Formats: sequence, C-alpha cells, structure tokens
Amino acid sequence: MKLLFVDNTPSMGGSVHHLAGQVRGLAARGHEMRVIASRPDFYDGILPAGVPVSTLSWPGFSNVFENAPEIFHARFPGVLGAPFSALAYKKFSAKVRPDFARIIREFKPDLIHLNNLNLPNKAFADEAEAQKIPLVVSALMIRLFSRRELELVRQSRLVTCISQAVATQLARFVSDLPKERLAVVESALDPSNYAAPRDPAVREEFGIPADARLVLSLGRLTPWKGHDVLVDALDGIPDVWFLQAGGEELVYRTDIDRKVQKAGLTGRAIFAGVRSDVPRLLGAADVLVHSSKYADPKDGVVEAFGRVIIEGMAAGLPVVATDAGGATEILEGSGAGMLVPPGDVDAMHVAVRAYLDDPEAAERAGEAGRRAAAERFAEAPLAAKLEHLYRNIIAA
Repeated sequence: MKLLFVDNTPSMGGSVHHLAGQVRGLAARGHEMRVIASRPDFYDGILPAGVPVSTLSWPGFSNVFENAPEIFHARFPGVLGAPFSALAYKKFSAKVRPDFARIIREFKPDLIHLNNLNLPNKAFADEAEAQKIPLVVSALMIRLFSRRELELVRQSRLVTCISQAVATQLARFVSDLPKERLAVVESALDPSNYAAPRDPAVREEFGIPADARLVLSLGRLTPWKGHDVLVDALDGIPDVWFLQAGGEELVYRTDIDRKVQKAGLTGRAIFAGVRSDVPRLLGAADVLVHSSKYADPKDGVVEAFGRVIIEGMAAGLPVVATDAGGATEILEGSGAGMLVPPGDVDAMHVAVRAYLDDPEAAERAGEAGRRAAAERFAEAPLAAKLEHLYRNIIAA
C-alpha cells in the first residue's frame, strides 16, 4: 500500500513517537509511505531510511503551521466568535490545500492518515474527500472538541483511538457514529530499545549521587500534566532526587520552581529539557511517575494514553500513574505499577515511597512491566492490526 501521513504536532512528544512507531512497523511489512509534518525535524533519526518527511509552505512562511495558531485563535474574544472561526478555517484551507493536492497527485496514495484530530487538519480531510482518497484520523487526546473538529470524525472512514477511553469519549460526542468506525490502536514501541543496562554516566552528567533515590518524570512541563502534584508528593521523602525531561511552559515552570523550594528539593530537582536519550534516562531512575491530574475533560485535558508509561515498563521501572484515561488501561491488572487518584498528593507520596522503600517490590513491578510492554505494545503486532484495518477500508 501507498500511505500518506500528516502530522501537525507543535511540540515533541507522544504523538510524534506514536506515528513514528506506526511507520516503522508498517515499513517492516513492506509498505511505501510519506510523511508531511509541521516539524520534520522531530522525526530525525526515528523513521526508517527511505520514508521521506517534508512540510508545506506558502509565500512568506516556510511552514504553513507556523501561523496556524494565530489564524485559528485570533485575539478577538467575545467579538467575532463562531463566524470568525469559519473565516479563519477558510483562510487556512485556501493556503494549504493547493500544495497538498499536488502532493496527492504526485504520490497517489491508497489512503491518507491524519495523526491529529484538530481543526487545522480539516483542510487536509476536505482535500482527501475531494480527491476520493480514503481517510483515517488518529484521536490522541481526551478533551472537549469543537463542532467542526467532530465533523472531521464524520468525514473519516475510520478513527483510530489511542485508548478505549478515547473511543468511549468520541462515541459519546458523536452518538450516531457506527461502532465499526472507531478502532483502538495503542501506541507501540520496540522493547529492545529499552533493554540497555544502567549507565552511570547519566547520573554523573546531572551530579546525582550513585546511591540517591531518583524519581523520573517524562513529558512536557504543562499544567495538565500535574508536575505540581508530583513535586508536592515528593516533599518529606528522604534522599530523593527528581529528574524531569521534556519541553516546558515558562509560566508553569516558575510555579514549579517555587514548589521545589517549598518542598526542600532545591539542588535535587533537575529539569533536563527535551532529550533524545529517553532509554538512558529511564535506566538511571528508580521510579517513573506520570502525574496527569484530570479525570474529566470538562476540567482539563485528560491523559489519553501515556506513552511514557509503556516506555518505563519496557525499561523495567515500577510506574506510579494517575487513575484516569489511558493510564488506567495500561496499568490496571498488569502488576507493573500503582494507580493513584488524580491530583491526590498524599496517595502519590505513599505510592512513590512504597517503591523507593522496598526495592524487591520495585523489581517485581519492573519485571511485570517488561513482560506487559513486550506482549501488548510491540510495534510488529500493532502494525499488523493497522494494516488489516487499512486493507478493509481500501477494499470497501
């Protein structure tokens, strides 16, 4: 099959690795693919050789997505409302569709797969529909969607949901959507990439003592990820160090720095920024914590999956995560970690300390995680599932 993927992710994170895992698995099965990405650099070194990655452009912009936020979120609160949103979409669509149409004509894909359920991708869906190319959309978030975004669901031949929690939410929002138009396709990884032995150089790089108890958090430093809850939970744990890797929102980082000082973690909390060596970081830690703090999209973004959880499992780390969204599906019954109520500082404190204080329990959870990651989230079987779904769509 010839498959065209579109990704407009604005920052490095799980959605990029989700698509990369799918492409790697499908490439191993012999399919020809092309990726159009808002940030092609995110895919450097994580896609197979021979899979081209490019972006789109219009005069004055090297990347059509550079000004998409400005187009779709103009600063006219309460003035233009929905009419302006419609005009913004038409403006963006008029710019992006001609170049996308050209790529479709040149590549002649059997199927187009959009990696994000969001408003800018509506333009690509409209062009796929105009050229009668079967369309698949990935739903990777649990949040409140706009009416126009939900139109994208209806346009698609299939929506691949990263967890059952996502599928359940979409079925509720689009109540008349046939069940067969939703399929759960989790994120995938290559477990062998996480099998490296501990590397003492990681702790040496950050000045972390070899015998320190290290708690790791992976993911963008943003309010819904709940790092404030995690820092509060570490207060009072003896000899604990905290390492966070991922991009950050500066205002929230300022709030976190204040909490670090209050928790007595000054000098023992390290913010490493975006890293390309996640397996090495995992190998240096004692516990992985995933602290997303919302269970209801009315309150904020809910963790749809939590790819870092399966990365921690593959690396043999015990995991503490909040009991909401996709995290529940990953950990429940796996023996790989503990689930705590979202936003519950005390429960998270107890769970983290339980693993730090009991190395044997931590080791048992880590081994269970390795097994579960290999059995449930390996790239090859998930790529076979996706291939089967694609073939059914094309043949219909």
